[in-house]
Amino acid sequence: MTERLSYAPAELKFTYQNDAAGAVHEMDNLLKQQICFVCYAEALTAAEIAKKLGVAKEYIEDSVKEMLVLELLKEEDGKYLTLFNVFPTRENNEAQKLVYDYYIQNKIPARVNELLDGLEEEIRALKFYGNDFNYGYLKWIFYNLAAGIFDTLILKNFKNHHGFEVSKAVPRPYNITGFYQTADEVLPEIELEKHLENTSSTWNFCELQDFGKIKGCDALYAPPFPNVWDEANTDWSKGRISSLDMNNNRIILKLINGVELSKLEHDMANGMALEAPGPRLIKLDGQKQIPLTPVFTNKVFCQIEKLIEKALQPLSVEIAENLCTKLEEMFFPLIRKGEPRLIEDFYTFNLKNFIHSSSTLWWYGLNGEETLVGASSSALKNDVGTSGASTDSCEEKKSSGAPLELPAKEIGYEHFAAGLYLICLDE
Repeated sequence: MTERLSYAPAELKFTYQNDAAGAVHEMDNLLKQQICFVCYAEALTAAEIAKKLGVAKEYIEDSVKEMLVLELLKEEDGKYLTLFNVFPTRENNEAQKLVYDYYIQNKIPARVNELLDGLEEEIRALKFYGNDFNYGYLKWIFYNLAAGIFDTLILKNFKNHHGFEVSKAVPRPYNITGFYQTADEVLPEIELEKHLENTSSTWNFCELQDFGKIKGCDALYAPPFPNVWDEANTDWSKGRISSLDMNNNRIILKLINGVELSKLEHDMANGMALEAPGPRLIKLDGQKQIPLTPVFTNKVFCQIEKLIEKALQPLSVEIAENLCTKLEEMFFPLIRKGEPRLIEDFYTFNLKNFIHSSSTLWWYGLNGEETLVGASSSALKNDVGTSGASTDSCEEKKSSGAPLELPAKEIGYEHFAAGLYLICLDE
């Protein structure tokens, strides 16, 4: 059995997106992971899989049933083939370092920030609540927009360069990729300087009688802000986004539109400024209640997206031509030939994960150009930590100068409302 398992993975790690809960749950099983591993390179019968893995054929036949339903495997002439990419962890680590080094050495986060700064006058000229706020405060929103737009542009330019077209077939409702390390393989540690932030964003919706459909957004659902990181059962409705509920949104929109508050709403607004356990969405200026949450119409928000897209286009072409080409050279030979879905997954999902720009961009936004004194030089992309972003850790930095506005010490990230905003979807 040791001989058979020496070329099967000890364990697969996965990246995924969209409606992947069922697939991820199904793959939380070592035998099923190994089935997908051995069936990636070649089609195998249940008996052949059993022989390779050293288990009874009946276990294989039971294991593949749900995997076929979820399109993790396909069956052809009694043989099984894996329907998602399975890459070596070694190459994944090398890709992370390649992308990280390129972004840092070519100052990509600083250049993105500079492009956003160059848009300040045009963005402020648009009509939205908060267009007179500190621009470093507004950039919490624009950083999140820029990261998503930037990654999409890079892929678009790279695919245009290749003439690659996405299949018109009905897509699987999720993407997933496995990374394997065989049982007898020892990998060198991947060492990256700690210039990475764990990042995510989230949103919710509500319908208000006087204001229509409202989208509440949290641009950074991750440290240094309080959040819920429970990998077993993440509840995205908790954390900062829960403050943008129907009642609070109604009060914010009434205040910015000059609509008189009821006595109860007035008291609630004062509570949002002084007593809120989470982000303080309102500040008091004497008796005046001032919302701290920018509010956009959908039309204006789309205009801002287009401004950012136009500004980032030249830089995205540079990265597509240099970085994406190297990643393609690394991984394309590892993709099973004759399976269009695997090739499409690489160009539409895997490449996007590899070039993911938000981690380095957010680190730069929270820290600027300074380096950390005495900080660990080893970090993986998915580490959860503040990377020295908290205003209480200034003694660890050589200098300050973060491009983003940071909270005052008396407020802290627990009560800081930066990155929270509303979009009025009904024009």
